[in-house]
Amino acid sequence: MRGTGKADVFVMLAHPVGHAKSPGIFNEIFEQKGLDSLMVPLSCRPEDFDTFWAGITAAENIRGVIISVPYKVPVYHKCAAAHDRAARVQSANSVRRQADGTWYADNFDGVGFIDGLKAGGHRIAGRRILQVGAGGAGASLTYC
Repeated sequence: MRGTGKADVFVMLAHPVGHAKSPGIFNEIFEQKGLDSLMVPLSCRPEDFDTFWAGITAAENIRGVIISVPYKVPVYHKCAAAHDRAARVQSANSVRRQADGTWYADNFDGVGFIDGLKAGGHRIAGRRILQVGAGGAGASLTYC
């Protein structure tokens, strides 16, 4: 049964968050696997981010957060440790809570995009590209 008092809670953070598909996708996976887990979409105004993040951190059953615009860089700076992918662009698209309660950042925007191109049969090596945008996702893509 999903969503009991013992559930692991995950958050999709964006502003606005109404466009986010992650909660539906993850909740379907949790249901299929019989996990007592759920993902909820949450948003806050950028000027309230520090207060919001303190609340997320205080909520002990929040295990991880998927991050979207405009929070990829600010969330990265709230983390105690990071994967090299996130550290080199100082941006996170996902964080997980570590055993000591601190956050660990990762950013797989770039590698996910490149893997998708390769899976679609697109040759990348030796090709020229035009990249428009260098925000959290764009910066991650640049380093792949």
